[in-house]
Amino acid sequence: MAGIAMHNIFVPEKKFEYVLMPMYSTRTNSLAGGGNVSYNFYTGTKTGKEHWIRKMTLELGGQSYHFADFTNTSINHLITEEKTFRFSKLNSVFTFYFNPKEKNTGYSSSLSLRVSRIDKQAAHSIFSGSELCLCDPNTFTYNILNEVKYFNEVNFRGENTHAINLYSFSIGIRENAADDLFRVAGEGNYRFSYKGRNRGFDVRLFAGYVSFDSKSDYRLRMSGYSTTHDYVYNYTQDYTFEHIFLGRTESEGILSQQFVVAEGGFKVPTYTGQSNTWLAAINFKTSIPGRLPIKLFADLGLHDESDTPKDDRQGLMYDYGAEITIISRIFSIYFPFGYSDDIKQVYDANPDLFSSYLQKVRFEIRLEKLNPLKLIRNIEL
Repeated sequence: MAGIAMHNIFVPEKKFEYVLMPMYSTRTNSLAGGGNVSYNFYTGTKTGKEHWIRKMTLELGGQSYHFADFTNTSINHLITEEKTFRFSKLNSVFTFYFNPKEKNTGYSSSLSLRVSRIDKQAAHSIFSGSELCLCDPNTFTYNILNEVKYFNEVNFRGENTHAINLYSFSIGIRENAADDLFRVAGEGNYRFSYKGRNRGFDVRLFAGYVSFDSKSDYRLRMSGYSTTHDYVYNYTQDYTFEHIFLGRTESEGILSQQFVVAEGGFKVPTYTGQSNTWLAAINFKTSIPGRLPIKLFADLGLHDESDTPKDDRQGLMYDYGAEITIISRIFSIYFPFGYSDDIKQVYDANPDLFSSYLQKVRFEIRLEKLNPLKLIRNIEL
């Protein structure tokens, strides 16, 4: 994929800012890319007293990329057709940035209102309906359809990136009327620093509740967001396409082991610990003595099991192991040392997926955080 980036984002901040990234996919011979325009409204101090809102920002953005390869086969298996699925995302965001009560503390907070429109291609089997398909043998077994969904979100975030003991917290609500989706989740992060800000004991808390109709899959997941190959790409765990996956729909190989520490934040891969109601988890991570980029981690989590027979309930889930940091907060590899019995049962029941130790190793690479334009905006004068 080749392209260019055009922008006017420099220091200091401007009222009107834009980023345009047109690209061309040499593999599919089609256009791709994204862009964003924003306008900043400053409240000013005309009355001589500083306003409690520092600024307001209106953003309009969009992106369109391919995310999966799919082979469609005819009923008689004589004809095949190769497809490359595409998604397009449009979003509008209005954000309020608040002035802290005490200056020079490093604390900042914001409230954002977001509406996202996601248009995604998906494959639907012609045999999935209740009616018998009296089809021509040359008919393809899947119909390729475009699915459009709207998500409305409200998010509040606070953080202090200047303190020795860094912390952040957020609470968000997400709604989708078509699927009866209602999701509310809160997350908190705190670092107890050892001799400076780059080493310490990190604690992360997550708690969430979700409800949705029976035809959808918006479950809360103990093991974060990973690549998804189930349901012939009808669903993806990162269904709002917030994160960058090198192989979003890979089912095997190194790219299938990428994940994002989200929701429950467990580092080991597992099918268990998925909830269609509530989920809560706490994650620990600590630096070790010396200069090696190695940390130890441990995760604990609970989720709703009210519909599970009492004798089959899992109770407290856990895992622990070591993290090797390649690029701080961007690229890490996680090696598990142990995990709870329910996770072990998943591995024992799926030997083709988890028979070797390396199949349980996962990595997180947050390419969206490497956006150079965001890095420019974070420069402080």
